[in-house]
Amino acid sequence: MCRKWKVVNSCKHILVVEDEKELSDLMADFLHMFGYTVSTAGDGYDALALLETSTIDIVITDVRMPRMDGMNLMTIIKNKYSDIPVIIITGVNENKTRDIAHEKGADAFIAKPFRMRDLKEVVDSMCKK
Repeated sequence: MCRKWKVVNSCKHILVVEDEKELSDLMADFLHMFGYTVSTAGDGYDALALLETSTIDIVITDVRMPRMDGMNLMTIIKNKYSDIPVIIITGVNENKTRDIAHEKGADAFIAKPFRMRDLKEVVDSMCKK
Protein backbone atom coordinates (compact mmCIF):
# COMPACT_ATOMS: atom_id res chain seq x y z
CA MET A 1 0.00 0.00 0.00
CA CYS A 2 1.41 3.38 -0.98
CA ARG A 3 1.01 6.09 1.62
CA LYS A 4 0.61 9.66 0.43
CA TRP A 5 2.12 12.39 2.56
CA LYS A 6 0.61 15.82 2.72
CA VAL A 7 3.03 18.71 2.38
CA VAL A 8 2.53 21.40 5.00
CA ASN A 9 3.91 24.67 3.68
CA SER A 10 3.27 27.08 6.56
CA CYS A 11 6.84 26.36 7.69
CA LYS A 12 9.44 26.88 5.04
CA HIS A 13 12.86 26.45 6.67
CA ILE A 14 13.93 23.81 9.18
CA LEU A 15 17.31 23.70 10.92
CA VAL A 16 18.53 20.21 11.86
CA VAL A 17 21.28 20.28 14.50
CA GLU A 18 22.90 16.87 14.77
CA ASP A 19 26.55 15.83 15.05
CA GLU A 20 25.98 12.44 13.40
CA LYS A 21 26.28 13.46 9.75
CA GLU A 22 24.50 10.40 8.35
CA LEU A 23 21.44 10.99 10.54
CA SER A 24 21.52 14.72 9.84
CA ASP A 25 21.62 14.11 6.09
CA LEU A 26 18.88 11.48 6.32
CA MET A 27 16.54 13.85 8.21
CA ALA A 28 17.34 16.71 5.83
CA ASP A 29 16.74 14.60 2.71
CA PHE A 30 13.51 13.18 4.12
CA LEU A 31 12.06 16.59 5.08
CA HIS A 32 13.20 18.09 1.78
CA MET A 33 11.01 15.53 -0.05
CA PHE A 34 7.99 17.29 1.47
CA GLY A 35 8.92 20.75 0.28
CA TYR A 36 10.84 21.97 3.30
CA THR A 37 14.07 23.89 2.96
CA VAL A 38 16.48 22.25 5.39
CA SER A 39 19.78 23.52 6.73
CA THR A 40 22.05 21.44 8.94
CA ALA A 41 24.53 22.23 11.69
CA GLY A 42 26.88 19.92 13.59
CA ASP A 43 26.60 21.64 16.95
CA GLY A 44 24.99 24.54 18.81
CA TYR A 45 27.54 27.15 17.76
CA ASP A 46 27.07 26.40 14.07
CA ALA A 47 23.31 26.48 14.60
CA LEU A 48 23.44 29.91 16.24
CA ALA A 49 25.48 31.23 13.32
CA LEU A 50 22.76 30.02 10.92
CA LEU A 51 20.03 31.53 13.09
CA GLU A 52 21.78 34.91 12.81
CA THR A 53 21.80 34.84 9.02
CA SER A 54 18.70 32.83 8.03
CA THR A 55 14.99 32.83 8.69
CA ILE A 56 14.38 29.55 10.49
CA ASP A 57 10.88 28.29 11.27
CA ILE A 58 11.72 25.18 13.35
CA VAL A 59 14.87 23.85 15.02
CA ILE A 60 15.33 20.11 15.47
CA THR A 61 18.27 19.41 17.76
CA ASP A 62 20.03 16.45 19.28
CA VAL A 63 20.97 16.78 22.94
CA ARG A 64 24.50 15.36 22.99
CA MET A 65 26.84 17.23 20.65
CA PRO A 66 30.37 18.62 20.84
CA ARG A 67 31.09 22.25 21.81
CA MET A 68 27.49 23.17 22.69
CA ASP A 69 24.78 20.66 23.48
CA GLY A 70 21.14 20.82 22.46
CA MET A 71 19.83 21.90 25.87
CA ASN A 72 22.09 24.95 25.95
CA LEU A 73 21.21 25.71 22.34
CA MET A 74 17.50 25.49 23.16
CA THR A 75 17.90 27.85 26.13
CA ILE A 76 19.55 30.45 23.90
CA ILE A 77 16.93 30.02 21.18
CA LYS A 78 14.08 30.38 23.68
CA ASN A 79 15.66 33.58 25.05
CA LYS A 80 16.63 35.16 21.74
CA TYR A 81 14.18 33.67 19.21
CA SER A 82 11.22 32.76 21.39
CA ASP A 83 8.86 32.27 18.44
CA ILE A 84 10.91 29.41 16.95
CA PRO A 85 9.71 25.96 18.05
CA VAL A 86 12.43 23.56 19.20
CA ILE A 87 12.13 19.80 18.81
CA ILE A 88 14.55 17.81 20.99
CA ILE A 89 15.86 14.45 19.75
CA THR A 90 17.86 12.13 22.00
CA GLY A 91 18.43 8.56 23.02
CA VAL A 92 20.05 9.45 26.34
CA ASN A 93 18.11 8.68 29.54
CA GLU A 94 14.86 9.27 27.73
CA ASN A 95 12.44 10.04 30.62
CA LYS A 96 14.77 12.31 32.58
CA THR A 97 15.90 14.13 29.43
CA ARG A 98 12.29 14.58 28.30
CA ASP A 99 11.35 16.16 31.65
CA ILE A 100 14.34 18.53 31.57
CA ALA A 101 13.67 19.43 27.94
CA HIS A 102 10.05 20.32 28.66
CA GLU A 103 11.05 22.34 31.75
CA LYS A 104 13.47 24.33 29.57
CA GLY A 105 10.83 25.01 26.93
CA ALA A 106 11.03 22.23 24.33
CA ASP A 107 8.02 22.24 22.06
CA ALA A 108 8.34 18.52 21.29
CA PHE A 109 10.52 15.54 22.12
CA ILE A 110 11.45 12.55 19.96
CA ALA A 111 13.30 9.55 21.40
CA LYS A 112 15.99 7.78 19.37
CA PRO A 113 15.67 5.52 17.54
CA PHE A 114 12.69 7.03 15.74
CA ARG A 115 10.84 6.51 12.49
CA MET A 116 11.04 9.25 9.89
CA ARG A 117 7.27 9.37 9.64
CA ASP A 118 7.15 10.21 13.37
CA LEU A 119 9.55 13.09 12.74
CA LYS A 120 7.36 14.37 9.93
CA GLU A 121 4.24 14.18 12.09
CA VAL A 122 5.90 16.25 14.82
CA VAL A 123 7.23 18.80 12.31
CA ASP A 124 3.80 19.06 10.67
CA SER A 125 2.14 19.61 14.06
CA MET A 126 4.61 22.42 14.84
CA CYS A 127 3.83 24.04 11.49
CA LYS A 128 0.12 24.03 12.17
CA LYS A 129 0.53 26.03 15.38
